[in-house]
Amino acid sequence: MRSQKSRHARRVFTTAAPILLVPLLLGSASQTIRRSLPIQAVPGISDRASLLYADAAAAIRSKDCANAFKILAPLTGSKGPEAAFSQLLTGFYAHACEQVALAEERLYTAADPDGNLEDWRLYILSDAAAAQGHLLVAQNALARLIGDYPASVLRPRALLKAVSLAWQRSDAPRALELIGEARREGLAGDEGSQLERLAWEIGSQTGDGEVRREAARRLLSGWPLVAAELQVAEIFRGADGSLDWPAILAPQQIAQRARQLIDLRLEPNAAAMLDSVPPAERDLRWTLLRAETHPWPSG
Repeated sequence: MRSQKSRHARRVFTTAAPILLVPLLLGSASQTIRRSLPIQAVPGISDRASLLYADAAAAIRSKDCANAFKILAPLTGSKGPEAAFSQLLTGFYAHACEQVALAEERLYTAADPDGNLEDWRLYILSDAAAAQGHLLVAQNALARLIGDYPASVLRPRALLKAVSLAWQRSDAPRALELIGEARREGLAGDEGSQLERLAWEIGSQTGDGEVRREAARRLLSGWPLVAAELQVAEIFRGADGSLDWPAILAPQQIAQRARQLIDLRLEPNAAAMLDSVPPAERDLRWTLLRAETHPWPSG
């Protein structure tokens, strides 16, 4: 009976945990908590703990890290789910306060595989451990996050960080393995561009031409500005200085690059690239993209 109550309390507690972390995630908010306001009780959490969490959150928002830790100390030194969560919260706050040694210590021992914040614990633990030079601890934390929490919103960032750490340890095969996994999952946005930057760097420094060319193609099609910054197109440039886009990029990549160039208001560049596609290979998608790059070629 006691074990059932304990499991129920932990489920209630971990469900409420994200609510309690809102003040941390919104730590830059200017609004302050008036201590005189009543604190609404959360099932599974004592009134005393609720008050202490609110006070600690207010201290963090005021950048008073020492006071936040002092407020949480009575809970951290006790037992039960409130103590475990206080230790986790202290780890998060220590990381936010750039006290990475304390953050690593607290987060390393605050594991809760069934907790709603376990993916966040693992991710921030990896960051704190890496800052301490403990790369194996950081890699293990990321491996668990990637392997055990496939639906986590942190997965794209975790994959990118795992690639970076593997490359830091000169483990190019592992870094390339993770790059392949991230590509299969369609890593996009800023994480995607950083991933391909790393792939380009790995290919360049290891002398692996195929890795370099694949990264260049993906940068040219998905992130033209980054490609221009790294001058990746130069590896495809002919002796006469020309770029044979149909030979460099697949049709889907040409369409993707054209879309990116149009969105960047570089319509002439998009038009020149689209016009290099042989007439027999121009489909409806080509026609629609070319229509956005006026004027049309004569003839």
